[in-house]
Formats: sequence, structure tokens, C-alpha cells
Amino acid sequence: MSWPRWRKKRKADAQKGTQAELDTKKAVAAHRREIWTSASQRTKAAHERYNGLKVAAEKAKLIFMPLYEDFRSASADVAVPAREVLEHDMKEAAETVEVKDPDTGVASSVMIPPGGISLTVSGMCTLFKAHPSTRANFEPDYWSAFLEAVLNAKLLDQMEQFDKECMPNVAAERLRSLCNDECFAPDMVKADTDKMAHTGRFLHAMCLWIHFLGKYQQVGVKKLWDQVYQAEVEMNREEVECSGKEEELKSLTREIKRLEAAMANA
Repeated sequence: MSWPRWRKKRKADAQKGTQAELDTKKAVAAHRREIWTSASQRTKAAHERYNGLKVAAEKAKLIFMPLYEDFRSASADVAVPAREVLEHDMKEAAETVEVKDPDTGVASSVMIPPGGISLTVSGMCTLFKAHPSTRANFEPDYWSAFLEAVLNAKLLDQMEQFDKECMPNVAAERLRSLCNDECFAPDMVKADTDKMAHTGRFLHAMCLWIHFLGKYQQVGVKKLWDQVYQAEVEMNREEVECSGKEEELKSLTREIKRLEAAMANA
């Protein structure tokens, strides 16, 4: 044992059972009470932060869940139609436009889906990474890309299992722009899909699903819950530390009471 430590131990031994020891322990207890009080305040603040973030995350559901329920309701008794049925319906609903070849100047007629349907299939192509071809002097052909690369018998299952948390930034930006387009409002799209004899409800359900994903991205659900989980970790850490400080204080308080009783009976 080093000289300074030996002297401290000798002094402590000499003070045992004396008023000096009692005063020392009371001073230490006062300091530990301050530490425990500070830890209690941090724990309370951590609880309040956790509860506030959790409430905010749960309220976020109110923003996107109605659209999800609308999608679920619209797709409940809808099956993925065969490509041939979609193509047949589209011939009945399509709009005919005149386009000119930029090289020859020759005009030709092209049939395109109504606006709301075009926007719907463009959103599906973006989400499922299907790249459209382009017609001469015309917009990208999302309808053909949708039929060739997105449409399949398990499409509704793929939509349910879609990884909402790992959407590429490009797709998320496209989704925001699409959902802010007045022509893509669900009611506007429904007016176009109602022109489809057999497959309109299927296409409208896709529109609702895209809007649900747009709202989900808008509220940043994953970020909100990540903050909740981190706040919970911090809250638990503060609780453990506060509990330890409280136990130290209680132990010292018991020592003081025993010392006071021993001195009173001496």
C-alpha cells in the first residue's frame, strides 16, 4: 500500500464510530443525492422524449393507413387480368392522337391510354424498374413496358410484399411528383378506369396503392420509428444509471442510520 493511501486508511480507521465519520458520510450522501436527482431528471426527460416520438410515429399511421385500406378494399375481390384482356379493354378506352415522324414529317395515328391510366402504369413501371421505349416525337411508352415487364399473375402479391423502406431516391422523387399531379388524383383516375369494361378496378387499385406508398414516403415512417427505438435505448440506459445512483444513496443512508444508532447507544 502506498504512503498516501496508508495515511488515508489510518485516518479513516481513527474516525470510525465518531462524529467526524458521521459528518463525512452525510456530506457524501448530500453529494450522491444531487447526482441521483440529476439522473432522475435525465430519466424523466428521456421518458418524455420517448413517449412524444412514439405518439408522433403512431399518429403518422393516420396519414397513410386510410389509403392503404382503400387499396385493400379495392383489390379485395380483384384478380390480375390476363394481358389479352387488358389489351382488349384498352382498345375500347384508348385515345387516338396524331404524331409526326421528326425525320420524315409523315403523320400517323397512335392510340394511347387515357391520362389517369398512363400515369398509373408509369408509376408501376418506376416502382418495378421497368424502362419504357419511346415513340417518335412522343412520350415514353409506359403502357407497353407495363404489359411486358410488370404485369404477371403474382403482381398483387408483389405489391403487398413491396419493400417500402428501401425505395431508391429516384423512385421516391418520381412518386412524390406523381402523387402531386392533379390528373393522378384517385377520383380522376377512376373516371378513366371506368372506361375499361373488365379491368378498370384492377388499374384503379394500383393507383390507390401508389398513393399509399407516396404518403408512406412523405411521412417518413421508418425514420420516425428509428427515432423511437433510439429514444427507447437511451431511456433504458438512463433508467439503469438512475437506479444505480439511487441504490448507492440508499446504501449510504442505511450506513448513516446505523452509525447514528450506534453513537446514540454508546
